[in-house]
Amino acid sequence: ERIWQTAYEKSQQYYMKEMRKRSSVKGSNSAPQRKAPARAAPRYAARSTAPPSKKPRNAHSMMHMRYKELRKSGMATKEAMKTARAEYGLDKADEGMDPSRAVGQMFGLM
Repeated sequence: ERIWQTAYEKSQQYYMKEMRKRSSVKGSNSAPQRKAPARAAPRYAARSTAPPSKKPRNAHSMMHMRYKELRKSGMATKEAMKTARAEYGLDKADEGMDPSRAVGQMFGLM
């Protein structure tokens, strides 16, 4: 019990000493306050007033955006994907392909 009590008192003394150090450091630190950084003009401000739009770069991303639009309008998942792929011509690659042959080619078996 006595050992615990002495250890506790030492820890309390250390804590108080550290708190005094911190408060003295905060009080003596009278550095000038910094000004708020100036806001930089956005890069697109020189070109136009509208922010740059996210333009899809390829047929897949365009098809994906169209699929999202169709889903938001309430179309079923499968039907929306079929329609979006058909609109961008991505369904033609699936017509004459045998799925088992495609998997075999992926693994180098055919």
